[in-house]
Amino acid sequence: MSYEEGCLSLPDQFAEIDRASTIEVRYLDRQGELRTQKVDGVHAACLQHEIDHLSGKLFVDYLSSVKRNIILRKLAKVRRLAKVPA
Repeated sequence: MSYEEGCLSLPDQFAEIDRASTIEVRYLDRQGELRTQKVDGVHAACLQHEIDHLSGKLFVDYLSSVKRNIILRKLAKVRRLAKVPA
């Protein structure tokens, strides 16, 4: 499944990202018990996006180098214009 993703880490930047439409997640609940849950649709895409953050990945890491560089150049330009330190 493909969704247009964005991220607060890269403000106002979006791209179509292919992700699994259904996933199974294992997690510890509040009592420390291991749980498993199947998730699909937008919820699955959101979980994959957030799990990627835990692994140090951003949605742009799934793009071709050309598309990724376009987005990163746009962000660099916005920073320069706003005089925000890198």
